[in-house]
Amino acid sequence: MTNVLALAYMTDVMGIGATVAGLLIASLKLYDVFADVAVGWLSDRTNSRWGRRRPFLFAGGFMLGLSTFLVFGFGSIVEPSTGVIYMTFALLFYFTSYSTFNVPYMAMPTEMTQSYHERSYLMSFRVIAVSLANIVGSALGTYLVAKFGGGAEGHRAMSIFVGLIVLSASLACFQLTKDAPSTPRHAPTGQSFIVQFRLALQNKPYFVLLTAKFCGLVLFGFQATFPFMFTRVLKVPFSWLSIYYIVMSLSMIAVQPAWLWLGKRYSKKALYAVSLIGNSAVYLTWLLAAEGDPVWTVIARAIGLGVFGGGSLLMGQALLPDAIEYDRLRTGLRREGIFAGMYTTVEKLAGALGTGASGVFLGLMGYVQSRGGVTVEQPASAITAIYISTAVFPAVLQMLGMIILVRWYDLSPEKLKQAAASQPAS
Repeated sequence: MTNVLALAYMTDVMGIGATVAGLLIASLKLYDVFADVAVGWLSDRTNSRWGRRRPFLFAGGFMLGLSTFLVFGFGSIVEPSTGVIYMTFALLFYFTSYSTFNVPYMAMPTEMTQSYHERSYLMSFRVIAVSLANIVGSALGTYLVAKFGGGAEGHRAMSIFVGLIVLSASLACFQLTKDAPSTPRHAPTGQSFIVQFRLALQNKPYFVLLTAKFCGLVLFGFQATFPFMFTRVLKVPFSWLSIYYIVMSLSMIAVQPAWLWLGKRYSKKALYAVSLIGNSAVYLTWLLAAEGDPVWTVIARAIGLGVFGGGSLLMGQALLPDAIEYDRLRTGLRREGIFAGMYTTVEKLAGALGTGASGVFLGLMGYVQSRGGVTVEQPASAITAIYISTAVFPAVLQMLGMIILVRWYDLSPEKLKQAAASQPAS
């Protein structure tokens, strides 16, 4: 929801310039470099009757529910002159909340199973959850904004509704993982955080995967231009975004069994590369979009991105626990939290870079901001920027990620087995 709506909310509701809004989102993400890794390190070292990770799920859930309202609930109250200051603090609280929940959450799957293929199956549930989140946050979110009159009032009503869903889902996750397999913290090694972090940097497969994922995840930030593509280029109602995200998300859910079936027969790495190529091809079709296009063209793009996006999400997520397990086999340290923290840092930095670059690019190309949802005629240069941000940038980044993955990622099931066999018997 934040990736899709925040930039347009700041420019078209709060009256903040596109360049300033984009730079604000991108610069605040630098804070996550500290927050994510710090939360991961803390969860690695936590001892409680709820385990290492679950206390963070509990606290983060409450914080996230509140942060949703703080980000989207005050557009008509805060003046443009103070809007940047207010959004700085609101977004900082949101980022902290997300780190508190998401980093320990991402560390838990590695503890739940050591089976190479079962990890793919486990991660398919996260992809389904991401797809449902697209429906709730993006599709339902944009629908609720329109349903409640658009502008500041529409965003406020939407934030309350979605915030309650976020809170409920977070607390359900906390409760339903009470019997999940987990691992205790490793015995104290006397190594400082800096030393452990330096050792983590030596995990080559993990960082190759992280680099490839970064390229792919930047495109999620470029989703910030989709409201502009629909309302300024296609010139259709804002509610069309709801249809688009519902179709894409349902397609993503529907193809998970097929990708899992393929994952048992072919390399996860190869399937990840294929899905990235497919994503790139579909994104490039947005260059053909124009006012008056039939609905089926939007639906077809949504299905294509659901199919290939579902594959890239699943295979990328399935490779992550393998790389973290490789570190444990190599060093004997249980540092799932640190690795999950670095992963989510990159995940959010990539999204922020895409969102920030979109805002800066739109501003440089002459996009005219407004206040209260008023439609303003845009210059041809701004329309060109929308096309490039929606189609070209994501396609190029997907192909770059594919090249990095194919060229340098070398962690196979055989290499994991060799690492396991080299460990002394406990």
